[in-house]
Amino acid sequence: MTDKTNDAAEKRMFIERQMSKNIGRLKTPQAKRVQAHKLIQSLVMGMKGARHA
Repeated sequence: MTDKTNDAAEKRMFIERQMSKNIGRLKTPQAKRVQAHKLIQSLVMGMKGARHA
């Protein structure tokens, strides 16, 4: 992996960690569901990217 790709992966993982921490702080079930959906989409895209790298 190139440094540029590695930096992008690290940035994505950092954002995913922040999103997962944020889910616990949200008040309404719908807000939690939306945030969890975004996190899952990000994780899936990351796995697809890792598979092609």
